[in-house]
Amino acid sequence: MKPTLTIILAFCISILFTKAQVWEINPKQSSVTFTSDHATGSFRTITGTINFDPKVPEKGSVALTIPVSSISFENETQTNHALSPKWLDESKFGSIEFKSTSIKTNGENFVAIGKITIYGVENEVSIPFSFEQTKKSGIFTGQTLIKRSDYQFGGNSEKVTEITVTVKIAVTK
Repeated sequence: MKPTLTIILAFCISILFTKAQVWEINPKQSSVTFTSDHATGSFRTITGTINFDPKVPEKGSVALTIPVSSISFENETQTNHALSPKWLDESKFGSIEFKSTSIKTNGENFVAIGKITIYGVENEVSIPFSFEQTKKSGIFTGQTLIKRSDYQFGGNSEKVTEITVTVKIAVTK
């Protein structure tokens, strides 16, 4: 009876002290794309830290930085317009930041809940995501909808009201 109790106790203690795995972002294999009714573009750079273990997602954390200067459209005029003070104001707000406050299981997938700062305005968002893992690498894929008015950028433009943001982050251990 004592050995069984010892094994159960050891197992419970190991779960309590399990830490999320640290993943290194592979920027060349990662992408942040966005679409609206009027434009499609991407950010060429994403950096940050990801601590995540699919067995204990609640112990994980995500902190991502996207330099506004890395925005890109097929049309150079659109790129320059997006960098201007009316839209993302790259000279004043150099980056878009996301920091998770919690990560939860959502069926077979997950949800990162956290604060995103765009144009100097911070709001809470939920980003549903999946995680495909091999031995020493993986891919996080998530998507969320951003309402431009929640972040007060773009002036009075009625053209773009909602932006779908898709994130694919390739990682290695």
